[in-house]
Amino acid sequence: MRQKRKYIVLTFATTEAALAVESACAEQGLAGRLIPTPQAISSGCGLAWRVPVEEADPLLAQLARFTIERVAEVEM
Repeated sequence: MRQKRKYIVLTFATTEAALAVESACAEQGLAGRLIPTPQAISSGCGLAWRVPVEEADPLLAQLARFTIERVAEVEM
């Protein structure tokens, strides 16, 4: 069985916002990946960006210009 790990999950009101974050992270070499929003969190568009907790600070600093609906810590 895989051991669960803590992640920071960012949710978005629109799919466009989620895809913009994915593109910006790829361009800047930032950690994380686009995932379906976990059931424990609600989201307007059903997509979320997941990043390990230890890599979240640089990511959040770079994403200040984007509209993020919610930032949550989730164990997955």
